[in-house]
Amino acid sequence: MKSYAHYGFKDFFIALGYKGEMIKRYFLDYSGLVGSMTINLTSGAVMRHETKSVKIGSFISLIPGETATGGRVKRLEPWLSKETFCWSHTAR
Repeated sequence: MKSYAHYGFKDFFIALGYKGEMIKRYFLDYSGLVGSMTINLTSGAVMRHETKSVKIGSFISLIPGETATGGRVKRLEPWLSKETFCWSHTAR
């Protein structure tokens, strides 16, 4: 995603399947995983400092249960409309 964002692609739709919850957790925690922060252990307050995050527009993920890869891509159809898109598949 960082490589694509470097060339101007900012919207990513990821049709998750196997271990999708782990991938969603990574993106939920992403801003806390990059850059630095100060955590006050007494109050629990978090102060974020500089980050090296990638500027990404939107991110949508779906976990449709036991649906195969083609079915997950089909479920993305409402967001893809009639524009050209790039599909990258990672086998487990």
